[in-house]
Amino acid sequence: MSLASTPFVREILSHALDSALDSMSTSVLAILSGLVFGIYRLVLTYRNEGWRGVSKSFLSEGIHAIIFGAAWWGLLFSYHLFVKVPRQIRKESASHAPPIPRHRIAPPDFAYQKTTIAIKHSETRTYLVFSDQIGFPRDANTETGQILPEHNFRIGDEIYFNFWYNASGPNPVKVFRGSRNVYLGRDTEESTQKAFLEHFKRHVADAWKNHPDLLNDYTPQYQADVGRFGSAFAFQGDSNTKIKVENQAQLSDLLLGHTIPFVIIEIPYKDNDTWHHLRTCQWVQPATIPGVWHICDVSFPSD
Repeated sequence: MSLASTPFVREILSHALDSALDSMSTSVLAILSGLVFGIYRLVLTYRNEGWRGVSKSFLSEGIHAIIFGAAWWGLLFSYHLFVKVPRQIRKESASHAPPIPRHRIAPPDFAYQKTTIAIKHSETRTYLVFSDQIGFPRDANTETGQILPEHNFRIGDEIYFNFWYNASGPNPVKVFRGSRNVYLGRDTEESTQKAFLEHFKRHVADAWKNHPDLLNDYTPQYQADVGRFGSAFAFQGDSNTKIKVENQAQLSDLLLGHTIPFVIIEIPYKDNDTWHHLRTCQWVQPATIPGVWHICDVSFPSD
């Protein structure tokens, strides 16, 4: 499609032609220019060749006058096309306000409705956590009181293990008296672990049932506090008698892995008056430093 065939171009050319035709000065000026040019050419011919030359060149000079008038008219038409008509268009568009809809266009009613998004905030609480792996026995220097490094079991030692825990979270917690026991097994079967754990749970339940004063026996603990320390001992049955390494045979069983210690710990605490428990059940085989601790297969999670 050519440029001249587009509606916009045709409309512009039509406006320019109408403007040129409607403007008397444009048409008259073009006609007068053609006449003046023709007369001027005839006068020159008369001065150079006389009437004979005028009659001879009258037709050709008349054609030249027409061509000159047409060219002059084309120049004036271009003025209307490229200057006058665009100026009129801009002037007319500036004088008219943009169209306004007959009816006010408003958003639908639901656009004004408030939307409420419920945000569920997670509870912020403090946890008791173990701060290190379970440790082997440690002695204190009798003169300075300084705690010495861990050592393997020796004949005459009580069978016990140490543990450390601290608070993690923004709230202070009430830490109550915990329960911790060492059980000595000959295997790590699930049935053995289950038997030890059930005995431990009965022991804890009986302690809280028979000693209601435990509900008032607590100490506050903060995240900034130094981690706390505790020890779990092996006892003979349900008595309070601690088990010791009595002889070389018992010591060899521990060091060679024939006797397997199980450490079970439960420390109750309150955060915002809600009960929680730090728990673990682990076993080590053989019972030698540094010790490779295993989590029990039976479930005993903290909460």
